[in-house]
This record gives sequence, C-alpha cells and structure tokens, in this order.
Amino acid sequence: MRETAQQKQLAQQSWPAELGIARNTVKNHLRSILARLGVKNRAQAAAYAVSHGLVRLPPEAVGAG
Repeated sequence: MRETAQQKQLAQQSWPAELGIARNTVKNHLRSILARLGVKNRAQAAAYAVSHGLVRLPPEAVGAG
C-alpha cells in the first residue's frame, strides 16, 4: 500500500521529535549529505548508496516496481 503525501509528511515530522532534534537540524544535515555525495535528492542518494555498495537491497526488492 502506498503512503499518501500527508502520511509521509507526518512520518517525516515525527522522527526528529523522537530523536530530540529540530526539523531544521535534520534538513541542514540532509542538505550537507546530499552536497557531499553530489546528488540532488533523497532518491538519488539512495541510488548512490546502492550502486556504491553502502547498502544492499533485500532480494525481493530487486526488480520490484
């Protein structure tokens, strides 16, 4: 089941609070990470991580979509 935009936004807002940090702190760190990787967004960062062996996808996720 796909998340709605509202569900995704709520999820993104909740975990910084769970960590005890501000949303802007998360945004700043994310911006810095994306710049260091030379990518423009989270999807590109995820693709970079997979292609450089930083993370491995479970077998059932490969070719899904």
